[in-house]
Amino acid sequence: MRHDTLFMRTATLVATLTAVDFAIAETLHVPADHTTIQSCIDAAVSGQDECVVAPGTYNETIDFLGKAITLRSSDGPEATIIDATGLNDSVITFKSGEGLDSVVEGFTITGGTGGHHPNTHHGGGIYISHASPTIIDNIITKNHLGEDTEGYNGGGIYLNHSNALITNNTIEKNVALGGGGIWMSFSAPTIEDNLILHNIADDSGGGIGISYSTGLISRNLIAGNRAGMLDGGAIGMGVSSPRLISNAIIGNTSGIFGGALLIAAASAPTIEGCTIVGNMSDYNFISIFQDSSANFANSIIVFNSSRKEIVSIDRPEFAHCDGHGNNVGQCFVCSAFPAGSGGNISNDPLFVRNPSDGGDGWGDDPATTDVDEGANDDFGDLRLQLGSPCIDAGDPDFEPLPGETDLGGRARVSCGRVDMGAYERVQNCRPRTDAVNRTPQSRHLESTSD
Repeated sequence: MRHDTLFMRTATLVATLTAVDFAIAETLHVPADHTTIQSCIDAAVSGQDECVVAPGTYNETIDFLGKAITLRSSDGPEATIIDATGLNDSVITFKSGEGLDSVVEGFTITGGTGGHHPNTHHGGGIYISHASPTIIDNIITKNHLGEDTEGYNGGGIYLNHSNALITNNTIEKNVALGGGGIWMSFSAPTIEDNLILHNIADDSGGGIGISYSTGLISRNLIAGNRAGMLDGGAIGMGVSSPRLISNAIIGNTSGIFGGALLIAAASAPTIEGCTIVGNMSDYNFISIFQDSSANFANSIIVFNSSRKEIVSIDRPEFAHCDGHGNNVGQCFVCSAFPAGSGGNISNDPLFVRNPSDGGDGWGDDPATTDVDEGANDDFGDLRLQLGSPCIDAGDPDFEPLPGETDLGGRARVSCGRVDMGAYERVQNCRPRTDAVNRTPQSRHLESTSD
């Protein structure tokens, strides 16, 4: 009997392990196995299954239902579109405690108008609340939060109480009240290696709006965005202290304050190794006030303009930065750039190619619906020419984080002393062969190696 009992227990254990093994390996296909993406998610086993979506356009909205699964396309975002047009909701929703192992990869996400909440719509493309998923390799475009609600933030992505990973996406031509591209509140996400282009915020944060948040914003191209009333064409923040590292912030505009950055309400960000060029607003291109501060280091801040004056009641700190060719108009209550001290300079950085708005202003003018003025925006090639005064001009004591790279994927520091700006220039040393070029790809951004 003892031998029979042992045999039965062994057989049961083998059967159980075999069943678990098969469950882990299962991949569900749309539309072959399930006709809709949501029905695939409904059927998927959390922590085990993935849903793979064939090319096509899927007119639906998606809720991850708290499941730790990967939702990915088989052929990439250009071929696989989730379009919520006419459904009056966010395209994709995470609101049930999802973590980084809940993944959306390889879709065009469009047509969203924001999730339904009392009197508010948030998150046209993706709504994330009390969840921290991974959003990777998507095109999030033409999501528009309507004006018939009291609050509507996050045209492309809305983050609330989230530590999400947002990486390698194109977030383009979305519209909201706050955070045309991305809005975050009470969050600490990682936002890296994205193209954040031509988004519009009627209020604050054309590219990114930040409220009561921290997090890392690294190696993004943030360009051609615009903001209206409270402003911050590229980034607008209040009560927040994010780290901005190795971003290119180009050609953003605002109606009044902060064509590039609006830093308000006791915010204290760190801006390191960034290139800030060609931004424009009425009263300033970087606005810092309401008991806020900002530390700029190893950055290039050039060719920006303010039509009337810089209003910067709280003084920023600059160290090892280049501030050249900024047209500030009349200056009444402002902070002069401290060239000649703290390692700061005021010289032409000698970019490979300067950005250009094509003569008709940056981005698309919403008032001219039949013309896309942003189509001829040229974001330039912001790598440094040989002989640039910004080469080896950064902080001599700078120590990069393990594996830290510049906007083009080169090591920080490639050789010698760190350069100013978002790109390292390799010269007078043996070139690295192990650096991967991860320059964000776009029509007007060069990505070839030196």
